[in-house]
Amino acid sequence: MVERQVRAVHDHVNTKEIAELCSSLIRQNHHQQKLLQQAIKRIIELEIIEDCQDNQPQQLPWWQHILLRFKP
Repeated sequence: MVERQVRAVHDHVNTKEIAELCSSLIRQNHHQQKLLQQAIKRIIELEIIEDCQDNQPQQLPWWQHILLRFKP
C-alpha cells in the first residue's frame, strides 16, 4: 500500500525533489501510524492488567494478619 502511494507520487509529479520529499513523508507517516497503533495496543493491555488487579482482593501482609487477631 505504501509503496503504491510512493510510486504514484513519482509518476505524477514533475519535480524530482518534490517527489522524493513526498515519498519520504508517506513512508514516515506509515511508520508513525504503526508506532502509534503499537503504543495504543500496549496502553490498552496495561489498563486491562490494572483493571484485573483492582478486581482481585488485596492481600494483607503477614504482620497485618497478626495485628488483626489481637484487635479488640
